[in-house]
Amino acid sequence: MSTPATPLQPHAHRLPLLLLGLLIILAPALTLGAEPGAAPKPRKVFWDALIPPGWMPPETNIDHFFEGAQPDALPIDQAPVVPEMDGQLISLPGYVVPVRSVGEDLQEFLLVPYFGACVHVPPPPPNQIILVTLDKPIRLKDPYDAYWVTGVLSTKSASTTLAQTGYTMSGQGLELFDWDAPNPEPDPPPAAAAPPG
Repeated sequence: MSTPATPLQPHAHRLPLLLLGLLIILAPALTLGAEPGAAPKPRKVFWDALIPPGWMPPETNIDHFFEGAQPDALPIDQAPVVPEMDGQLISLPGYVVPVRSVGEDLQEFLLVPYFGACVHVPPPPPNQIILVTLDKPIRLKDPYDAYWVTGVLSTKSASTTLAQTGYTMSGQGLELFDWDAPNPEPDPPPAAAAPPG
């Protein structure tokens, strides 16, 4: 004698399809958070990006500097900054001039485009000097080498005992500049927002 078939519960056959549909809908959201590189990528720039188009600094008589005379620093109002750079996350190569340390760790420094600026040779214009304050103090490996410095740039000026700066930066990190690497190319500026209309 055969056993009667057990009747299916109402809608039980739809449960696997419902779970499959839910998984398909949620899959993009689940993988989005797990994707590497979700953090914003810094824009790679060079020093010319910090100078308004067409602006030229006045010439400095460097001969007098080596004779012991200090050239007058260019006033901040004569070294305009680029307003569009405000708030951008950038990575910029340059040389470190220490300003403040915590023990043996570097906390604050001037980032300058050439070695010895503000110490051994005349300072560049303020729009070519950045006062960088690091989120976390670091031990500087080689103070004589160039570094890629990454952080959020501000067009707020600052004054130190060494120089006046046209920019400040909330620094996130330093990476030794690789002189053997191919010449890096700057990243394009971010696309301008379309005007409402």
